[in-house]
Amino acid sequence: MLNAGRLSVFREVISHGSFSAAADALSYSQSAVSQAIATLEGEIGAPLIERSRGGVRPTPAGAALAGHVGGILAQMEAAEAEIGAIAAGHKFTQRAQEGIDQIKGQVRQAADVGERAYREAKNSSA
Repeated sequence: MLNAGRLSVFREVISHGSFSAAADALSYSQSAVSQAIATLEGEIGAPLIERSRGGVRPTPAGAALAGHVGGILAQMEAAEAEIGAIAAGHKFTQRAQEGIDQIKGQVRQAADVGERAYREAKNSSA
């Protein structure tokens, strides 16, 4: 099963184009970011990132995952928020709907990033 923490690291690496920048954004060590990506690649069973002196770019498998990661994480956050509200005895409110709408916007942005990464990976392998 995919791990939300490792998916978040992957999203940051793709978004920032380097392990170092992702580590800085997450306040992680570069080693921790590298280890998270290696573990995720092991779970997926395919390389996700191509490393070069100029930075990183997604492999075709990485580009496919990048297209889904934002939605996966947003769905998990929405589920956690809804379950948390139920557990606290609150009804589904307008504020919760606004939070979901905000998450949907983030999903759209993440999908755009994933789509761009996919197109770049596809074009560079052609």
